[in-house]
Amino acid sequence: MGLFGKIFGKGSDEELWKRTAMTGLEPQDDGLPGFTTAPPGKVATLRIAVDRGACVGSGDCIKLAPGVFSLDEEGMSVVVDASAADRQTLLLAAERCPSQAIKLWELDGTQVYPEDVSPG
Repeated sequence: MGLFGKIFGKGSDEELWKRTAMTGLEPQDDGLPGFTTAPPGKVATLRIAVDRGACVGSGDCIKLAPGVFSLDEEGMSVVVDASAADRQTLLLAAERCPSQAIKLWELDGTQVYPEDVSPG
């Protein structure tokens, strides 16, 4: 990642996967949004993504959902175990994120937070 990426938190999907995999948990790319990274035998309740362009590294997500999020070497939040908290805790962490950087989806890819407000 170049200097611009380090400053503004941008990176390729491959780099984001590497940051998540640094925890020892292998993410599974099934073409749906967000991460479902979980230890063997555990299942995530929701798919989670952190918008690195929006994340300010406040750590509120870590306080609200310990074990789910961690700050990486750049001080940005990453998903380390999507199964470490229940649905309500994940929703609370997303709602209380000061920069609204956390996005949540059902396991089937249906957006949960922020609610999809597409015309329909």
